Amino acid sequence: MAKSYGTLQLLDTLAAIDKDNVFTYGEDRLYRHIRDLLAAHNRMTRDIFGMLVDPTTDNIRRMGNAPVSGEMVEVDEYGAADVQKTSVVGYDVGFPLRAYQYSIGWTKRYFEVKTVADIAKEYVAAQQADVKNLKRRTLQAFFRATNYTFIDRLTNSQSLPVKALMNADGTAVPIDEFGTTFDGSTHTHLVGYASGAVAAADIVALINNVVEHGVNGGQVILLINKAQDATVRGFTANFDPLQAPLIDPGGGSTADVVRAARSDPYRADDRPIGVWDGYVMVWTKPWIPANYYVAILVGGTNDPILEFRTRPNLNYGDFRLVGQFDNFPLRADVMEREFGLGVWNRFSAAILYGGGTSYVQPTIT
Repeated sequence: MAKSYGTLQLLDTLAAIDKDNVFTYGEDRLYRHIRDLLAAHNRMTRDIFGMLVDPTTDNIRRMGNAPVSGEMVEVDEYGAADVQKTSVVGYDVGFPLRAYQYSIGWTKRYFEVKTVADIAKEYVAAQQADVKNLKRRTLQAFFRATNYTFIDRLTNSQSLPVKALMNADGTAVPIDEFGTTFDGSTHTHLVGYASGAVAAADIVALINNVVEHGVNGGQVILLINKAQDATVRGFTANFDPLQAPLIDPGGGSTADVVRAARSDPYRADDRPIGVWDGYVMVWTKPWIPANYYVAILVGGTNDPILEFRTRPNLNYGDFRLVGQFDNFPLRADVMEREFGLGVWNRFSAAILYGGGTSYVQPTIT
């Protein structure tokens, strides 16, 4: 019976080749398959967190955020208002770049006695490690509580100021569309509950933390871990659940019914579960840490929250084979991906920590 290595359908063909050793099958033939499979892997991993991340080759940008105000002056038919001048004092936002490698090694004797399927499982492990690393680094950048300086050693050793979501660091916050100003020294999008435990008012404030900067044609979404499902459902004055997937209300029911699709019975931890205050869809997501609530603004004319930085060189952001070593008795293939993540739109997301009155950065493993 052919072995199965949990290839996520990427390496099933190779995993089923359980008779030929590598030399019999042909190394050149094998590596042609590996190159094709790496290309498929890269296509599949380019949109792991599409709602959060956008690609860039920039290492640093200027964010021109500062309260800018002028005053309309009433004039008569002979009047001309004095010229008014304003200035925008921005600040720099940097995006790091790091290299991550995974090496696969064996001996020539291994090639002589092991099957193509045995080699395939090594590449499965490499690709799974790449996916895990992409997810880990994305979430670490998103949930980070503090700013830091990154030395861009892979390029020009420039010092890059990498930012978290808005965290009361004193940087200027743009005024909203109605002229409301914000104090950058106290305004933060990383919060804890007000007192005692998470209340409906804490979630309302979390959502407002995003909405108050302008929606710009986008949609606000509330993301939670499945562990917080019962808590959110308990706030019945604010939350209306989607219709249960396999249950219809009984005759004479007066329960509110959300005008949307039913909850999906086959997606236990990655599905919409209801609506908050009539306009914010609530989703459970497996990548949200337990005890955290996340409000994000997506779509419209809003910039992405995170930037996924790569070099401008073709394919440098892909998971690729960068080296092969053949020194008897050892052989090795070195896989690598260069990338880095940093927050760009610091105002389109807000995070509530449900374990205390102050935000605590989660441990992402």
